[in-house]
Amino acid sequence: MFSLFNVDLKGIKAFAHSKKDCLKEQFHIHCDKTLSHFDDIIDTYEIESIFYQLLTDIDEDDSVDIEKLLKIMREFVIFHDIGKLTPEFQAKLDGEKNKTTHSDKSFFVLVYAVLKLKKTDNINNKEFIILFLLLYSVYKHHGRLNDILDDIQNFSYRVDSNVLVDILKQLNEAPNDDILEIMSARGFWQKWNDRGTRELVRKLSKDSLSFFVLVKMFHSCLISSDYFATMEYKTGQKPNYDTLNNVLNEEISKNFHETDEFEINLEKEINFNVNINKERNSLRNTNIDDLKWSDNLERKETLNKMRSILNVITEDNIEDILKEQSDSRTFFLHIPTGGGKTNISLRLALKIMEKREIKKIFYVFPFINLIEQSYEALGKFIGLGNMARLDSRFIDSSDNEEKYQDDNTVFANYVENLFFNKPVLFMSHVKFFDLFFRNDKNSNYNFYQLANSVVIIDEIQAYKDTVWTEVAHIFNIIGRFLNTHFIVMSATLPRLDILSNSLFHQIIPEDTSSKVFKHEVFKRTKIIPDKKLKINDSKDKNKFNKLVNRIKKLDKKTRFLSF
Repeated sequence: MFSLFNVDLKGIKAFAHSKKDCLKEQFHIHCDKTLSHFDDIIDTYEIESIFYQLLTDIDEDDSVDIEKLLKIMREFVIFHDIGKLTPEFQAKLDGEKNKTTHSDKSFFVLVYAVLKLKKTDNINNKEFIILFLLLYSVYKHHGRLNDILDDIQNFSYRVDSNVLVDILKQLNEAPNDDILEIMSARGFWQKWNDRGTRELVRKLSKDSLSFFVLVKMFHSCLISSDYFATMEYKTGQKPNYDTLNNVLNEEISKNFHETDEFEINLEKEINFNVNINKERNSLRNTNIDDLKWSDNLERKETLNKMRSILNVITEDNIEDILKEQSDSRTFFLHIPTGGGKTNISLRLALKIMEKREIKKIFYVFPFINLIEQSYEALGKFIGLGNMARLDSRFIDSSDNEEKYQDDNTVFANYVENLFFNKPVLFMSHVKFFDLFFRNDKNSNYNFYQLANSVVIIDEIQAYKDTVWTEVAHIFNIIGRFLNTHFIVMSATLPRLDILSNSLFHQIIPEDTSSKVFKHEVFKRTKIIPDKKLKINDSKDKNKFNKLVNRIKKLDKKTRFLSF
């Protein structure tokens, strides 16, 4: 088995954590648990193939041994806390008040190991660059991600050779003076931020942002597995990887397609999806232009008929797209207000779940009231126990783990919300895009959960014209590398499929869409704008504007360098 260091961690008499009235956690146990949780995340969300695809995209000239890099990345996880082996940190665990840190020391020990691999020709230059930049996640596994290359240039001031040598000796490693000299040299660190190195790293990532996604994904998996391992020691609780599965998928599908009615608030509600399925062939052959009405009762019936037709059209079309274009991940649903987007969106998600193994469904909205409405509307199909709202009305944004660790039940709820531990999630546009653009730890935890998921984004027209192309570009990249399926919905413009060179597949064909929007059944629908729904008047105005600015500043060539 490959290992960066020839050492049995069980033989190291050191500790990783301590807490009041409890034995300290042995160092090797925390290392083992972190790796175990890392492997669980990788297996649950099928991320190894994602790492492989990202590294393949970076490895344009086929010079990288991807299997070897994946093994070394697991070693980074095992040794991510190796900086805790210092006497100062061990004293801190015993109650001594000092300002010693460990993530920086862990980083330097692992940089030493990677430099040794390069010096002994076990890795080539490109492999060295990839591994070196991935190590930034170890350095920042308790902090915020910043501009990687800018941060690294100042690291020479932080290297303490004596501390490094002491840790290496505990790892049965005879310190190599040449490597230590390289690490102490200011020039080694500064060259990472010069024009030549930036250009070299830029070429590795190209326009695909594969390096950005790789670092982001590894960081997310590392900090989450570290949190879970620490949580297990401090609270005795293990994480719950609550994802969609065959049993739940069948239950949701049965509720949606076969259950005739539901009892909600002591009132019975008819499930019109059952009738849609029964009349599928008839609906396929119905000409939209033939739908007429003469009074309000007939108008309601006509509107329901139109909704039923749209359900069938969209389901048939997405099935054809998934069959004929197996790599399709981004879809656009352009449908008038009143056309039943919420119901159709779940129908489409179920079809994707039927064809591909999906882990989660994300419902993303610009306004809290839309989150509330959709959460209530879909609860009867999905089951409230399988759903979570992650908006400010539902979760106290000031929550932190220290408030809850004395109450295991409440702490479990806190962790469920922090780590999105439900199969179906409802959140705001801002919270969703924080997964991409925020560099704080809490926002980075859950990036891995986008892997093999369905993301349904409503009211995309809430964004200004100037960011539509960037949004489409982001979705296309995440869809390609993470196997994430995006269903973007709008009752008005934008048409992202046109604006972004057909990156999006239109679920309703253009000729049909034109007929639908021109049909009088929708023209008679009068929508009275609610000032509370306008972003400019909403409580989230500042957050949303910051989000838009982050999207606008996206540089396709350099985004991976800066978080």
